[in-house]
Amino acid sequence: MRQAASSRARRTFNGWTVRRLLLGTGRSGAGYAALTDPVIATALHHIHHEPTRRWTVQDLGDTIGMSRTAFTRRFTSLVGQPPLAYLTWWRLNTGARLLQDTDAPLASIARQVGYTSEYAFTNAFRREFGTAPGRFRWLSWVDERNGWSAAFRRVRHVRQAGAQESGVAGHLDG
Repeated sequence: MRQAASSRARRTFNGWTVRRLLLGTGRSGAGYAALTDPVIATALHHIHHEPTRRWTVQDLGDTIGMSRTAFTRRFTSLVGQPPLAYLTWWRLNTGARLLQDTDAPLASIARQVGYTSEYAFTNAFRREFGTAPGRFRWLSWVDERNGWSAAFRRVRHVRQAGAQESGVAGHLDG
């Protein structure tokens, strides 16, 4: 059951990511050019389908037959951020989607998205989203009907207003 839910969440998230890349919204800054460039599209494919791999810029460059420097320049110009920054963004956003759509334990999600420990994932998640993964999951479940954007609106609100004032401070802080 969990595997089916995880697979369904991955398909949904991959569709969302392609739309995001095509529209060029958000921090990734990617646009249509990144998806139509065969070299960068191949690199994105590897990142998206092997998030648990310990990627280096050299590894990514080698998989597509480019030098590290040339690959980094091309990737950054088309995607809007360097390859490893994009990899981190991908892992954390995939983790956020899994937190929202599944009941998988945090340690399992951390492993699925390429983190060696729950602690490492939690720290990176807090840096990116300004809240703990458990709080993000709770906020996502509070209003499932509004989906992804509702969770992010709440996270932004909690971050801006402060957890104490929002009344969320005691809920699943980790």
